[in-house]
This record gives sequence, C-alpha cells and structure tokens, in this order.
Amino acid sequence: MAAAIAHSRAAALGGACGLCYRFGMRNQCLFLLIVAGSLPGVFVPACGAGLGSAESRLAAQNALLEEYYQTELKAHPERATAYGDYRYNDRLDEYSLAALDSSTATRGQIA
Repeated sequence: MAAAIAHSRAAALGGACGLCYRFGMRNQCLFLLIVAGSLPGVFVPACGAGLGSAESRLAAQNALLEEYYQTELKAHPERATAYGDYRYNDRLDEYSLAALDSSTATRGQIA
C-alpha cells in the first residue's frame, strides 16, 4: 500500500519513484522468465519425462535469473550503479553498434 502511494505521489510530481528504479530490472527478468516458461517445449519437455523435483527446477530457474541479472549489470554499468552495485563504477554504458551486437549475442546464449 505504501509503495502504491509513493508511486502515485512521484508520478503526480512528474517523476518516477525510487521503487521503479530499484526493482525495475528484476521485474523485467521475472517477466521474461514467465514468458519463456509459458512457451511449450522451452523448459518442459513435450513428453513430460525427466522433469525432476520442484526444488531442482526452482534452483535451475533461479540460476538462469541470476545469470541474466548479472549479465545485464555488466552490460549496463551505469544502471548497476543506480541499483547500488558499485563493481562497475569504472565503466560507462557503451552505445556502439559492436556493443549492441555483443549484447544481442549474449542474450541469445543465455536463453
């Protein structure tokens, strides 16, 4: 409830609340995993065999989410700093075509 009030106050002032910046990337990652998980045959084999336990599937999902999150932090060091991760403070975001191609290739490897 308090988050909704803070968000509506910030939106009324023409800005965005700190929660949007702080949790934006994790929500984006979660959304991508939900979409990818809903596609048939991506995470669940068609025959349904070899699913494993819920704990092992959850661990695999969390590992994938963490890998994606860390890759995005490394690719966007300014955003990482905004989120409070200061490991990449010596770098700036790169907007060259080569960097965009590399980012696209990296995302393809994770998925």
